Amino acid sequence: MEHLATPLLVIAVFGWFAFDNWVASSAATARLKLALEAQKMEFEAQKLFLEKCRSTEEVNQFLSTDAGKRFLERMNGKCVAPEESKNPLLGILALVVTGAVGIGLGLALYLLSKFTTYGFLIIPAFLVAIPGLGLLIGAAVSYHLKRKWGLLKREPAVPVV
Repeated sequence: MEHLATPLLVIAVFGWFAFDNWVASSAATARLKLALEAQKMEFEAQKLFLEKCRSTEEVNQFLSTDAGKRFLERMNGKCVAPEESKNPLLGILALVVTGAVGIGLGLALYLLSKFTTYGFLIIPAFLVAIPGLGLLIGAAVSYHLKRKWGLLKREPAVPVV
């Protein structure tokens, strides 16, 4: 049973990555479906509104108001589905977390290989820790380049409510 610990650990790590990817993909698909449904509902409401107007004077009078201007903006496709705010640090943070997990797992396997009779664990230790180190180096390079190119702008802190 003890000789199955390493393969089970590797399977668990890969299973976790697959599960996490599936959850993220499902959430993105749900957001897209929700945005499309909102767009369809808004289009139907706009169509019904235009059908209710009896004359062009009513339409012109409505379109001259602020609500009419917002109506026209929405007809042009603006404000239909709000875009997600893209924080340039999220990708760097993902690299740091994944790299740290890889190095931690590699270190744990290395310590197991040194302090137990499982000397063969040194190979998976390096196979996990070296890419983790590479991810941390990639995060540092990415942060440096984004800061140098001006892609990281500090925004004032927003109070948490």
